[in-house]
Amino acid sequence: MGVGTIAAVVAVVMFLLLIVTTIVLSTLLALLLVAAPLAIALWPLPETSWLARTVLQSLIGVVLWPIVWALCFALFAVIGSSAFAPGGSFGSHIVKPWVSVAALYAALGGRAMCPAASAGSSKATVGVSPSPSLGL
Repeated sequence: MGVGTIAAVVAVVMFLLLIVTTIVLSTLLALLLVAAPLAIALWPLPETSWLARTVLQSLIGVVLWPIVWALCFALFAVIGSSAFAPGGSFGSHIVKPWVSVAALYAALGGRAMCPAASAGSSKATVGVSPSPSLGL
C-alpha cells in the first residue's frame, strides 16, 4: 500500500465529510429561513434583540460558506498541478496525491483556520440577554 493509496483513502473520507457538511448546511439554511420571521418579530424587545442578530450572523455564515468552498477548490485547481508538484519521482508519487487532500482539508477546516471568522461567532450570546448599559 503506497502513499498514493493512503492519500486516496483520506480524500474519500474527507469528501464524504464534505457531503455531510453540505447536507447540514442545507438543513441549517432551511431552519434559519423558517426562524427568521420570528426573530424579526422579536427584535424590538430588548430582551430578545440578540436573537435577530444571531439569526442574521448565522444566515450570513451559511450562505457565504459555499462561496468559500468554491474559491478554495478553484484556487487548488489553478495552482495544484503546477505549484505543488516538484519535478522527479518525489513530486509525482508523494506530493501530488496529497494536493487533493489539502484542498478538501482547507474546505472542511477553513473556519477553524481563520481566527477572524471564529471571533465573530455568536455562540457566546445565545441564551444570554445582553446588558442594555453596554449598548449591545
